[in-house]
Amino acid sequence: MIKELQLGMLNNRWIETKSIVIYGFGVVARKCIGMLSQDFHIPYIIDNAPEKIGTVYNGIPVISQAEALMKEERLPIVIIGTIGVYKSISEMLSKAGLKEYEDYCLLDLFVAEWYWHNRKQVHLVEVHTTITTRCTLKCKNCNMFMPYYKKHIDITLENFKEDMDNLFRVADRIFSVGILGGEPIINKQLPEMILYLQENYGDRIGEISVITNGTILPDDRLIDVFKKCNVRVHISDYTSTVPYEKRLREFESIMADNDIEYRTNSSLVWCDFGFPDNSFNFNNVRNHMMECFPIFRGINDSKLYFCHVAWSAEKCGMYTLQEEDCFDIKKIDKFNEEQVKEFINYSLGGNEKWSLSLCKLCGGCGVDNKKYVKAGLQADAGER
Repeated sequence: MIKELQLGMLNNRWIETKSIVIYGFGVVARKCIGMLSQDFHIPYIIDNAPEKIGTVYNGIPVISQAEALMKEERLPIVIIGTIGVYKSISEMLSKAGLKEYEDYCLLDLFVAEWYWHNRKQVHLVEVHTTITTRCTLKCKNCNMFMPYYKKHIDITLENFKEDMDNLFRVADRIFSVGILGGEPIINKQLPEMILYLQENYGDRIGEISVITNGTILPDDRLIDVFKKCNVRVHISDYTSTVPYEKRLREFESIMADNDIEYRTNSSLVWCDFGFPDNSFNFNNVRNHMMECFPIFRGINDSKLYFCHVAWSAEKCGMYTLQEEDCFDIKKIDKFNEEQVKEFINYSLGGNEKWSLSLCKLCGGCGVDNKKYVKAGLQADAGER
């Protein structure tokens, strides 16, 4: 288990490298490879899935671990994926005689270290922002607790601009910026938000994505913006529990007809967070937090949240965060290296003595939470 990720953990081999190998050819890797290719030679990608081995992505061949380990030159291996994926790959590489932080490491740590040491830049893997807490569904186990809101929030375009301006004042590049809700298409200013992001920071973003449940069809204005800004649309398919398959297929057809890149996730598996109805009570909160280690950070109210769930838990009125749970970006002096390093280290999970206070009560998505629930189950009338 990863106990700590902080600047200073990687040796000169990592800092000086101009070539890396990617391990893990999944959704997250596709968000990152394009931007990584601008700065690094990537001779091949490792993945052990039979259907991926032998394919080529952006001119880069995908090969198996066995084939990779037969090569004479051993390049630093950057693992891209969730913390669960990282642990699984780490075990396989360790059995093959490779050492963590010497031969391989997690993407988050590598980009933090390399860009800070070589360019004094801040690179983040994935940041999400919530633009509305309203939704077309009422999922019992919503991981952003939307059914618990008594008074919903719609983020204004001005709110959004302020958040993005503050974020990119500190962050030099971000591999993926995700816009979500609730159901983000409910917010009528979504097209203007995407345009602002693309026009002002597009050259510093690998991908702009919108996460939707596909229940609201996009209008012509939103379709045009999706196309103009090369937005990738991630559709969460809840039709196994909610009867809206016809609408979802219409949504997918609109994406396909307009050459908008989209991905439909029909194999959703949700962990039961427990909070706030039946909260957990973890003793070693730090270990639990690092077992979960969300792949994305959150940005709202010009604050960076190690876990975006914490922002919504407080906003819905069910929890009060502590001051150290988030990082107020407005207070960072970009020219103060110690403040910027503190920001980077927070984004990596903070020091070993720190933990997010909500993690004591929240089951999270780590392997230590064995409570699973069917995704998208709706609350009965009168619940919440």
